[in-house]
Amino acid sequence: VDIFFVISGYLITISLINVKDCEFIPFFIGFFSRRIKRLIPLLIVFVVFTSIMIIILNPTPGYYLWAGIYSLLGLSNFEFWKNTVDYFAPTTSLNPFTHTWSLSIEAQFYFIFPFLIYFLGYKDGKIKKIKTILINLLTITIFSFIVFAYLYSTNESAAYFLMPSRAWELTTGSIIFLTHKKISSFFENSKLKFSNLIPLLIIGTFLLPNKFPVLSTLIIVILTAIFMSIVREKDFIYKLFSNGILRYIGLISYSLYLWHWGILALSRQSIGIFWW
Repeated sequence: VDIFFVISGYLITISLINVKDCEFIPFFIGFFSRRIKRLIPLLIVFVVFTSIMIIILNPTPGYYLWAGIYSLLGLSNFEFWKNTVDYFAPTTSLNPFTHTWSLSIEAQFYFIFPFLIYFLGYKDGKIKKIKTILINLLTITIFSFIVFAYLYSTNESAAYFLMPSRAWELTTGSIIFLTHKKISSFFENSKLKFSNLIPLLIIGTFLLPNKFPVLSTLIIVILTAIFMSIVREKDFIYKLFSNGILRYIGLISYSLYLWHWGILALSRQSIGIFWW
């Protein structure tokens, strides 16, 4: 999910910077309509189908149904934070909507971020104040990471589930889009194909002990950001990641993310989990 947040921040910045009609109303209507069409229809199908299955399988489905409703409103992360949910606790594995916390963070970020870009960066109908945008994004990123690091030692649930403590991952992706040429040139002269090593370093970070969550998250975000800046078509890792099968998985990744947890949670409440 940390990798996903960085990529999402990168892509959402592209969609905002490349908008041709920069009049206030068309700008925001266009942005929000694209996000709604991309995310909401499938989410509705998932929530309705899963809720029906929960009613069939569980004699007391109330909490789960409310979690589904909150996910449609982009508020499920608040619900899990309020109930101090441990994402990795056994009881959480029975809730088919637990994973929607990340979508709620996305929705809340999408609601704020376009206004930031528009009022800080646009002038005379064009994006001009890149430096101003970068300064503000850097400030937000630093402040949000401090909040994340502090809360992880005092209120882990808040650090995990709330948007202010996760915004730094999304804004990192945005910063990378705006600065990737400079970062790329920094690594350009290196004889070592650093981009080919980064996925291995990320996997290595996943294997770090759980007692270093803040450090692990920071390393993952930094490695993802660097990778997105320096990978080139001629690199082996680019050719690997851009093969037909992986590209197809990437295209349907939102659907896979929505359904995977729901299927596992429903299976735990019915037939159990088997290798197939």
